[in-house]
Amino acid sequence: MSETIEWILTIFEVLEALEGTDTSAARHSKSYWLTQDKSVIEMRMCGEELCGYLASDVPTGDDNVSSCGLPLLLGLKAKSAREWRGGWIVDPDTGWAYNAIAKFNKKGRVKITAYEKNPTFGETMKWVQVEKKDASCYNKKLLQK
Repeated sequence: MSETIEWILTIFEVLEALEGTDTSAARHSKSYWLTQDKSVIEMRMCGEELCGYLASDVPTGDDNVSSCGLPLLLGLKAKSAREWRGGWIVDPDTGWAYNAIAKFNKKGRVKITAYEKNPTFGETMKWVQVEKKDASCYNKKLLQK
C-alpha cells in the first residue's frame, strides 16, 4: 500500500475517533459498486478527491468500442469520513454533468445524489459494494483483446 493511501486512511481513522463516524469512505479509494442499472463503478482516489470510473463494459453496438474507464464521478471532496461533496456525476447517456453528493454507510452501501441547484430536488441512487470480480473490465478475456 502506498504511503499516500496509508496517510489518508490514518487521517480518516482520526476523524472517526473525533466524529464517531466510520472510515468506509476512505477505504473506498479502490472499491467497486453495483449501480441500479447493473453497471459496476470503480471508486478510487484522484489526488485528494474521490473519483469513479465505469468498470463494467456497457454494450455500445460496436464490438470494437469499450466503455471501460469512462469517468462518471469526478472531484468529490471529503466533508466527513462518510460524506463526499463538491464534485460531479456524469450521465453517460447524455454527457450532462450534475452536482454530486456521496454518502457512505457502514453496511457497504452508498447513496449518490445528482442535482442541479438543490440536492432536495435531485435524484438519489443507491449503490451496493461488490467485488472486483464483478467488474467485467477486469475480466481476462477483455484484457486479452
